[in-house]
Amino acid sequence: MARNDKETLIRDLEVLRALHLLPDLAALTTEEAAVLLRVSPTTLERLRKGGSGPPYIQGGTKGAKGTNQKITYLKADLLSYQHSLKVQSSMSAAVRKGQAFLLPYAKPIPKRSDFDLVTKRPFYMMSAELEIFRCVLDVPMSEFIKNLGEFRIAWLNPVHAAMLSWADSGSKAIYVEEIQGALEQTMKILKSM
Repeated sequence: MARNDKETLIRDLEVLRALHLLPDLAALTTEEAAVLLRVSPTTLERLRKGGSGPPYIQGGTKGAKGTNQKITYLKADLLSYQHSLKVQSSMSAAVRKGQAFLLPYAKPIPKRSDFDLVTKRPFYMMSAELEIFRCVLDVPMSEFIKNLGEFRIAWLNPVHAAMLSWADSGSKAIYVEEIQGALEQTMKILKSM
């Protein structure tokens, strides 16, 4: 396993551990719930709209106008939902999704690497401006817990995040260097084809 893969795995596990330490009745935003479930906020919204996602709480009283009321998820509901998705084999997963007749021997989709420049990642945003504080995945567990509710979390394409303003120029420089390395790796792969 490469060093970056190990570091990413450790960061992911620290974030998940921090979320699991929260009380079961903790209310999480869509972005925070997406981190816990390890899906994007877009996927979580799609599941919610389709009626197949975890239970959620929507603000507003009876007769309230508009559809923009705040959505939150209770941690216990998210864990219950996650547990309900447990399967014993790839075949049982395909049957559950109604795909057994289409892809009976589908290979598992490989985990995306650190060189993925497409998959959106969670970033802490400064509340007043469109300025990045840090990548959520780069903070230690204790800081992650402290930051819950303090910052807005935005899921951004890595290249887009590198183009935005950052509160800490040192953190941005390190991140931009990682993006440049990823672009160089991508170019090497393309040139070898």
